[in-house]
Amino acid sequence: MASNLPLEDFVFSAGGGFLFGAVAGYAIKKVMKIAAVVVGLFVAALAYLSYKGLIDIKWIAMENATRSGFFMYRLYVITFFATSDHDLRCSPKLNNIRNST
Repeated sequence: MASNLPLEDFVFSAGGGFLFGAVAGYAIKKVMKIAAVVVGLFVAALAYLSYKGLIDIKWIAMENATRSGFFMYRLYVITFFATSDHDLRCSPKLNNIRNST
């Protein structure tokens, strides 16, 4: 059965999702880069102020807090994928390999 949609409507409706996804991905990438620069400048400023003796930073405590934060994030991601119904396999061959073990 042929569709009654003109070709132009089909192209714009199918391409709209792609265009929105591409723009959103580009924006997220730029925001993450800016956030990384801001965090890097903040840590550099802390190091400079510590070097000048204006503040005292407990670097070991900061390192431990950062490591525990990354550990909790990794644990969250592993738990999310282990307890959800997400099936990231795209090949039936991989599915057979997994089921046979």
